Amino acid sequence: MNAGSLDAYSDLWDGSDPDWVILPSDGNDDGGLPYNRRTGVAALMCDDDLAAAVLRNMRAHGVPVVEYPPTAP
Repeated sequence: MNAGSLDAYSDLWDGSDPDWVILPSDGNDDGGLPYNRRTGVAALMCDDDLAAAVLRNMRAHGVPVVEYPPTAP
């Protein structure tokens, strides 16, 4: 993976589409799945290193980690 690989995913954290969130994975604080609440689309990456880097960038930019489906209050 090179730094340019992340540029293709910058819309997941740059605020241009604020509907991106992170769905947490079981038992892994660094894992998860980028998910768009508006479209219902998940961003899947076949490269584990790239996926981890994307999730780190999302967290560093304050993208929320949410449970899905949302729990009732």
